Amino acid sequence: MKYHLKNENYYTFETFAKNKLPPRSYFIPFSEKEKALAAEITTARYTSDLVVCLSGEWDFCFFKDPKDLLQEFDTDKTAFDKVTVPSVWEYSGYLDPMYLTTYIPFRFNPPKIPKEREIGLFRLAWNNLQTHYARGQYNSVGVYRKKFFVTDLTKNYTISFLGVAACLDLFLNGKFVGYSEGSHNTAEFLLDEFLTEGENELVAVVHRFCNGTYLETQDMFRNSGIFRDVLLRVSDRKHLWDYEIKTPYRGDGKYDLYVTVFVDGGEAGDEVAADFFGETKKGTCDESGKVEILFSDLKVKEWSAETPNLYTVTISFADKEYVCEEVGFRRIEIQKDVFLFNGKKIKVMGVNHHDTHPEKGSAMSVSDMEKDVKLMKEYNVNAVRTSHYPPDPVFVRLCKKYGLYTIEEADIETHCAHAIKNMTYISRDEKWKEHYLDRVKRMYGRDKNLCNVILWSLCNESGGMTCQKYCYDYLKTVTDTPVHYEWQAFEEKAVSDVLSEMYTPIEKMKERAASRQANARRMKPYLLCEYAHAMGVGPGALEDYVELFLSEDVYMGGCIWEWADHAVYHKENGNYTYGGDHHDYINDKTFCVDGIFRPDREPYTSAYVMKTAYRPIRAKHLGDGKVMFTNVNRFLSSEHLTVKTRLCMDGKEQEEKTLSFVLGPQESTTVEFTCPEGKDAFLNVTYVEKGTGRTVAEEQVALSEALPKFVLTPGAYNVVKKNGKLSVTSGDVRVTFDLKKGGLSSYRIGEKELIGRTRNRQKTSIYNELYRASMSNDIKIEKEWVRKGLSCFTPTRPKTTVYGKDGFLCVKQKYRLVAFLLPIAKVEDVYLFGKEGVSVKTTIGINVKTMLPRIGKTLELNKEFDNVRYYGRGDKESYPDMKAHTKIGLYEKKGDFGEKMIVPQCSGERCDVRWAEITDKAGTGLRITAVEKPFGLNVNHYNEKDISKWKHIIDYRDLDATYVNIDGYLCGVGSNSCGPLPEEKYRIPRQEKYEYSFILSPITFKQSRGEEQ
Repeated sequence: MKYHLKNENYYTFETFAKNKLPPRSYFIPFSEKEKALAAEITTARYTSDLVVCLSGEWDFCFFKDPKDLLQEFDTDKTAFDKVTVPSVWEYSGYLDPMYLTTYIPFRFNPPKIPKEREIGLFRLAWNNLQTHYARGQYNSVGVYRKKFFVTDLTKNYTISFLGVAACLDLFLNGKFVGYSEGSHNTAEFLLDEFLTEGENELVAVVHRFCNGTYLETQDMFRNSGIFRDVLLRVSDRKHLWDYEIKTPYRGDGKYDLYVTVFVDGGEAGDEVAADFFGETKKGTCDESGKVEILFSDLKVKEWSAETPNLYTVTISFADKEYVCEEVGFRRIEIQKDVFLFNGKKIKVMGVNHHDTHPEKGSAMSVSDMEKDVKLMKEYNVNAVRTSHYPPDPVFVRLCKKYGLYTIEEADIETHCAHAIKNMTYISRDEKWKEHYLDRVKRMYGRDKNLCNVILWSLCNESGGMTCQKYCYDYLKTVTDTPVHYEWQAFEEKAVSDVLSEMYTPIEKMKERAASRQANARRMKPYLLCEYAHAMGVGPGALEDYVELFLSEDVYMGGCIWEWADHAVYHKENGNYTYGGDHHDYINDKTFCVDGIFRPDREPYTSAYVMKTAYRPIRAKHLGDGKVMFTNVNRFLSSEHLTVKTRLCMDGKEQEEKTLSFVLGPQESTTVEFTCPEGKDAFLNVTYVEKGTGRTVAEEQVALSEALPKFVLTPGAYNVVKKNGKLSVTSGDVRVTFDLKKGGLSSYRIGEKELIGRTRNRQKTSIYNELYRASMSNDIKIEKEWVRKGLSCFTPTRPKTTVYGKDGFLCVKQKYRLVAFLLPIAKVEDVYLFGKEGVSVKTTIGINVKTMLPRIGKTLELNKEFDNVRYYGRGDKESYPDMKAHTKIGLYEKKGDFGEKMIVPQCSGERCDVRWAEITDKAGTGLRITAVEKPFGLNVNHYNEKDISKWKHIIDYRDLDATYVNIDGYLCGVGSNSCGPLPEEKYRIPRQEKYEYSFILSPITFKQSRGEEQ
């Protein structure tokens, strides 16, 4: 069959839709009531007898160079490939994946786009001279074909494309049907006039770029193709077209339910029925086909994320079409600067969610979506922002079913205007307003009946506010649900009912709140639509943010950025790749690897950090063993939870106890626990879901803290100085110092050597560490650390002094740390030998002005010493601003503490360690004991220099040594990959000198299991 597929739609600015049906609610009809009632959200579109899902195998022809697409296209003479719909070209071998966070992959010159010429060499914009060479890159075209059969031409046939990027020209049986832009909005077309009885040929033409691409520069892999399901709806010529459900609150816990139905082709007198709560009501159409049915004075249970109560409304027409809608009753008010949901000051404990899959890109299946929603609930998330576009309609309905407040965002982001350093460029140009309005109207029209949508979000990172104002005004005429836009915090024009920001430091948040209180005109609830950037290790201070949310009514809460890493999985070697790995001529490298879950939805430590921070009950020590438990839920009591506690004294857990209290929403109770003096005592609390036994959350409350006592006593020593070495022997232990390089060159227990060949730049087996490598949240300040020598210093030859003191032997070494021929620190190490071991005390003065990442020592041991037993925080990594998810206790672990991450980086720290044992299989090794204060511990088979060279997860190697980091001082992680640096209280304080101490003592097999230690 012949087609004229080429046209001007994709680059004609005035054209963003042709013959496209107006927006309407997403629903799946059935021919029988019982079938409609039995259908599940996740399967309805695939099982309905009135809907044909056309997804599956399609014919496909790809034209990388659009000039190769002939003006006259004959499907009978075309050699088609076979592809799966939904899918995207970049994950199907037709184009290389391309990740961008802001820019557009061609010259910024809106609304102009590449047509048929090679993109080639281009500058980002007229005032941005940065150039890129897109050799062999075009505005490629994909031609899809699907054949289907029609047996009854008296029926109505409507086709729905749930997602196509970047645009869609639709043809049927050789004729043009229509055109659509707005990749993440549903595009529907009426097919009746183009159909023939029997076999029909559907052809979809998809361009990589269109005018609308300027509105879709979201932070993601830029995917192309038909990436969501395609549905063919078959109905009578007179059929249910749309419906709207309103649930106004009457007061006294009662609601009304208005069901407004629109019948396509409906005539005056046509009857529509609605069933609710066992009651059937009927209404008749007016001349336009509109019907209104009212159920009044309803005593119902309200919907919330904590209590997702839903009621079924069944709508039927002519006894041939039945639709079931799960309805939730809720009310939203904004009183000055307080957001009220069902009369309660809810807190958004949320995440930002992109459509992303490691092997399918944005083509997520329904089961993928349900997995994400279930995981969110499992990890105590109560809200999701659909960043930055409407998701598949099933996703938001799953949020309604399982209980997630939803901030649904329109498919608009003009971050590409960053190329000209003017984010408002497009949004302030009125000629774009109809493009904006179309996207907002289609978002609202599709999901207008969803009770879980608490905010309609106009767009993301698009400046403003001219086009947004039109969209805001439209929404205020059709819905009472508040409107959101993140840019509102920076503008006076009212286009949002809440004030919203991204990545605001805690101190700045407090200032914002104060300024609102001082300016009544700007008093609005405050939302962090993005915060706690979870790129790599982190985010830091999440517990602090949540405590701030809970402390003041003005704070609505926030949504963590983001849910899952974006990365491409390669089965052949297990690698994950990111921006710059796919011949992508313009990219933003690792910035897409920023989730609290891995691409396959395995949790990072950050997921547990979030799970703890978002816990529904919070415990607080009031002093003297009194612990207050507070239910921070707004609607749900703690009746469904069992609270289990276990006292931990000096690392030893006591008998578990179950607390019997039940807390109503926002209620507290105090329980008293025995708190012995002088003990290292903690209360471990576990919240367990009754019936399932699932751990909802865990936390630890410090009752009293005390370091274990470890006292050195004088002993007998043999000291030998020879060949630039100084050996100290005491009993079975011989410690050898290098007098030229400094530090230790040998530590022997009997005939067993713990220290081997050194691989580090300082050429000694106990050396100073002031640097941490390649941590994503250090990405900005790390350059300063490297520039100032923290990553590449070497020690000068030490001045060594040996002397006796009160029966102890002391070895003192003084030296400098030098980088780029300049001294950056003065160090004094004092080794004090006693009968039980050697105390190491370091005094260091650092003359580098920067936020220091760490101050400590690294001990390089032979590889076989990698069995670790320690008393400190576990069993996951922790940092000063990221440790509420861990508990101080006794832990055992093999050598590698660090997480193997898609972007390799320093990880695996254990904070607040009292002591640690590192042994071989025979139980021989070293014990490290804290003096004066706990230390940070990290044990791996690689060091900072190694990991700084690695770029991908497959680069990790176990090298021929065990590296033990002993951190006297450690900086928090913050979220500075996109957000703030660590808070001041979590940084290493600036001072003239720093001191830290620990004791190294030998252990043998008999000692290594000794609890007396």
